[in-house]
Amino acid sequence: MVSSFQILHDHAKAKNYLEEALPFTISSKQDKLRSQIYNVLATSYKGLGDIENAFYYMNRYDELKDSIFNEGRLKKYAELEVKYETEKKEKENRELTIDNQKKEIEINEKEKESLRKKNWLVGGGLLSIIFILSLILYNYRKRQMQK
Repeated sequence: MVSSFQILHDHAKAKNYLEEALPFTISSKQDKLRSQIYNVLATSYKGLGDIENAFYYMNRYDELKDSIFNEGRLKKYAELEVKYETEKKEKENRELTIDNQKKEIEINEKEKESLRKKNWLVGGGLLSIIFILSLILYNYRKRQMQK
């Protein structure tokens, strides 16, 4: 509606509607809309020949536009920082998981080696006992035969 008044060069009506709308944008924190209103008000005042108010609203427009831009950059920066920290933590978690898996494999290998050694000792011990018993039995039979 306001742009229609501007097209028709009725800057006074456009200015009146915009000045009525401005407090609502401030109270509802609609900075982008308020920025646009400042811009159109500057154009309307310029059309009315009121350069001082045109300059005032153009400055307000520029300040708010810069503020909105900076907020966007800060928000984007914060998002990137969170993303970076998240990726960093995920990488650390993956590395820790890999390290834990390697340690687990090492422990399993050591346990297997220890079990192999025990098996060889038990097997060797059993063979020694069987050998000794065989010698005893052999000597016993040999004595029996000599009697």
